[in-house]
Amino acid sequence: MEPDGVRVGSTLGAPQEPGAGSKQVEEPFIMDRRQLNGMSIDRLWALHTNLDEVLTVRLIALKSELELRLGKLRQDYDCATVLHERVRVLVCQLAELQNLQERVQKAQERTVCTHTYKEAVRIGRPSCRR
Repeated sequence: MEPDGVRVGSTLGAPQEPGAGSKQVEEPFIMDRRQLNGMSIDRLWALHTNLDEVLTVRLIALKSELELRLGKLRQDYDCATVLHERVRVLVCQLAELQNLQERVQKAQERTVCTHTYKEAVRIGRPSCRR
């Protein structure tokens, strides 16, 4: 039983329109201190119960939303950590490849220089000096 017209499930105990059925009021109902002072204990208890239900549902919804957001943040952090590690490894590999490329170029220059020197010696004109 709902005392004095307070409907369980309505927003903050706001009176519902006639014929609204189980439709909840969209706007919050703000009560004045004088209205609260004039209420019976049964109606105040019903209002308290109604507020408790509404706030419990809101808290559960907010907690669920925060858990989802926290899970996404943790997943993003894990992805960022893995990505950072991969980038670090790739930077090291790039440095090694650049060193290898420099060594290969120097070796090719020495080989070209040696061949050019040998050819020049055969002809009689050294074109590459060591």
